[in-house]
Amino acid sequence: MYVITKIEDLMGKEIAFFSPLYHSENLIIGTADGGVFMMETEYFEDDEVEFNNMTEKHILGSLSHNKRSREALVKAGVIPERTANEWEEERKRREEKDKLAREERRKEFELKQLKSYLDKYGVPAEYK
Repeated sequence: MYVITKIEDLMGKEIAFFSPLYHSENLIIGTADGGVFMMETEYFEDDEVEFNNMTEKHILGSLSHNKRSREALVKAGVIPERTANEWEEERKRREEKDKLAREERRKEFELKQLKSYLDKYGVPAEYK
């Protein structure tokens, strides 16, 4: 699998996958040789739509978070199933790491609050 960041690079490629916009807000095109191109769609109040090419970082990030798109690209033969499974495992590891970091920050915040309370009011008599 490789990332295509310019629409011009799709010229001459066989399209193996094309995502209709109702599946996501990103337009996804997969090529038969394993290329993936994505465009963000931005909707405006006056019914205008703007398309912006996504960078490689954004494409990989989007695919790693969007299970439906990954599965569709695997089914179309654009990306190997092994790659999609690796992205899913990496996403789970990042989520667990983020969860642990949030929990640690919450504990630190609670300890600071408790210390502030004890500094201000002292230890309650029933705990001495």
